[in-house]
Amino acid sequence: MIYYLLLIISTILLITASYYISQWRQEKVERYRRRIRATVVVLGDFGRSPRMQYHAASLASIGNYYVHVVGFKGTPCTEEIISNKYIDLTRLVDPPEVPFGLSRFLFARAFMKVPMQAFILTKILVLMPKPRFILVQNPPSVPTLPILGLICACRGIKLVIDWHNYGYSILGISRSKFHPLVFGYKCIERFFGKLAVVNFCVSKAMEIDLRRNWNIKAHVLYDVAPSFFHPTPLIDQHELFTKNDFGYRSSTLPPQPTPYYSLTPWTYSSLDGEIFKRQDRSALVVSSTSWTADEDFGLLISAAKIYDRTVSKQKSDVKYPSICFVITGKADQPGLRKKYLEQIKSERFSHIRWDTAFLPFSDYAKLLGSADLGISLHYSSSGKDLPMKVVDMFGCHLPVCAKKYECIEELVLNQKTGLLFSTAEELAEQLLRLFAHFPQDTSELDRMKENIKDQMQDNNWAKNWQKTALPLLSSLV
Repeated sequence: MIYYLLLIISTILLITASYYISQWRQEKVERYRRRIRATVVVLGDFGRSPRMQYHAASLASIGNYYVHVVGFKGTPCTEEIISNKYIDLTRLVDPPEVPFGLSRFLFARAFMKVPMQAFILTKILVLMPKPRFILVQNPPSVPTLPILGLICACRGIKLVIDWHNYGYSILGISRSKFHPLVFGYKCIERFFGKLAVVNFCVSKAMEIDLRRNWNIKAHVLYDVAPSFFHPTPLIDQHELFTKNDFGYRSSTLPPQPTPYYSLTPWTYSSLDGEIFKRQDRSALVVSSTSWTADEDFGLLISAAKIYDRTVSKQKSDVKYPSICFVITGKADQPGLRKKYLEQIKSERFSHIRWDTAFLPFSDYAKLLGSADLGISLHYSSSGKDLPMKVVDMFGCHLPVCAKKYECIEELVLNQKTGLLFSTAEELAEQLLRLFAHFPQDTSELDRMKENIKDQMQDNNWAKNWQKTALPLLSSLV
């Protein structure tokens, strides 16, 4: 009797499970039928490519596409990507690193890692269902563009390139621009770049350069921070600083004369639960970096040394705060990160604190929305790209001191939304200027924040993408 009862129950469970599985499959098939397929390719950590994540999210939510994303594993994506049922993520396993003894040789990286990446990417793109178009990030150009050019030609797929920079110019940082590998890389990038039917780029300077020198017509699609980048409410700031002390420890917290319930280096909660900013707080300065050769981090250390010496010797009525520099980001070149952190350790600062942190997207956005100033050390290998970190900072209405180069004023308006510097002395002078009498007097920072707010008011990624990208991509269908 028990045997037959168990048989009946298991049969019912099996039929029920089969029904729901068939329903799920049918729903998935229906989603495919209702929507046009598009593929987004990033030959790198997709979680660290915010612009391509915004592309994928926009294609799925605004463009009515079913999006297949191909990118390497690593940093978690934004919640908008993870929770979207119309985005299918294929996270590839990155090939093993080149052995330490060979890593300094360019040919070793080129001939050991690139073929493995090419094989992995080719296998995925050949076997996947055919999309109407493939949108790819450039750089890297090799092996991405040759493989996509060949596969798109063979399968009748349209190729779309989003030019973030030039791959050959990044390669040229560590080698002469006349190096055979750099020259060969440039030829490959230019030849296969011309196969795209639609091209986007990040700046007007790049659009002009592509047209004049490579005869490629590109459309400028400026980066705009998504909606989750915004000024952080005081209660969320307090929560963030309670969770992350950013270089301070409980034993080193400055005194707080006002009675309080809970205390952080920048905020405190009163006995009745209201949150306030501390009037004896340090200035919180944030710089995001990938620890790569196109960011001179030594310049920031030198500026901090000048600021520290000046404040230590001050005898005037002008009062300057201590500064806490929070450096966020994951190291693309761990050797550079180690070098600069050792340099910081070797210095003795009296009025400067340092902290490095790699934060989840949500906490990173809260940190930018809580900071007093942002620093961008990016100087662009080509002089034609714009730093995404500054875009995120502007989304949080955060003024920026940015390294000056050819096209940076397309993004940072000097004296209005930020300040531009070329040397460590100029950056130190700007820090002294902005933080004189801080936090009692923040008039110049407040003025810049208002200018950024006015600039960002009617400007968001969704509107920008819908106006510029959607019509061009829709024409490919």
